Formats: sequence, structure tokens, C-alpha cells
Amino acid sequence: MPTKNTQMPCDGRSESIPVLGYKKDGSQTVVSVADGTARNLVAFTQSVVTVTPDNDVRMAQGASNTITASANDAKLFAGVSYDISTVKNGVSYPYMAFRTITTAATVDTSERE
Repeated sequence: MPTKNTQMPCDGRSESIPVLGYKKDGSQTVVSVADGTARNLVAFTQSVVTVTPDNDVRMAQGASNTITASANDAKLFAGVSYDISTVKNGVSYPYMAFRTITTAATVDTSERE
């Protein structure tokens, strides 16, 4: 059987980008109704979360569970997985809010470690 060589992905400076695993019991599902907004109920504890919406959504991050997403927030496309940092400039933003664009959406999240 041939041996497979694997390499870690590299950034623009040819420096290795660490490959992350999934946190045990670190997944949540967020459901947003048509033209509504919803957020994760339990704060994320890891610094990277993979987010995969089944319909296009807008996403906002916040430090508290009162965060809401608006029509002007970042757009995430259906069926695409995004690795999103929950820490910016040393500040934790452990909540994500999702707003549907046209129809209801289910957003699967998985914490990475």
C-alpha cells in the first residue's frame, strides 16, 4: 500500500497553519426563522468555531447573549463552512447571532481545538 505524505496548509508567508480538531460535545445548532435572528445559547469556549449555514445568513459576533444580527452584517453563504475566530485583539466574543436573508436557516456550529 502506498504511503501518503501529508502537509499542513501554509499561509502567504509559507508558514504552517495549524490543523484543528473538533471539541468533544462542542457542537450547537442555531435555527433562525424567516427574516428573524437567533444566536447560540451556550457561550463558545474555544477560539475557533466552524459555522455552516444551510441557507444564506448574516452573522454578527458579541460578548453577550443579547447580540443580534442586522441586514448589514457579514454574509455567510449556504453550504459553505467558515472557520471563525471568537477572539479579536484579546477580547472574547463567544456568541454569534444569525439573521436569515430570505427563508428560515439552520446553522450548525462546531468548536475547534
